[in-house]
Amino acid sequence: MAESCTSMLRQVLPTLRFLTASSNNQKEKHYPDGRKEILFPDGTLKYIKSNKEEESIFPDGTKQRIFSRYSDGTRMIEFTNGLIETISPSGSKKREFRQCS
Repeated sequence: MAESCTSMLRQVLPTLRFLTASSNNQKEKHYPDGRKEILFPDGTLKYIKSNKEEESIFPDGTKQRIFSRYSDGTRMIEFTNGLIETISPSGSKKREFRQCS
């Protein structure tokens, strides 16, 4: 039976806590203040702020923000087209469109 292995390179830099690169070409930068930047092999770039808010930029230019406003674990995902999806801890979803004039 073949064993699956992942190798990882970790490098410490002055302005970063560490930089990692794995064999699947995923690269991560971790900053001392808790921020992270992750570059995925498909070109997707994810920023994770120290408050756990996330922003992803996909290869086609689509942006997605994920943030939590509620202490009960409810998450909100905001898309650039105005769609806001609210996901409760139970998994139920609510979708609404924000219209700007």
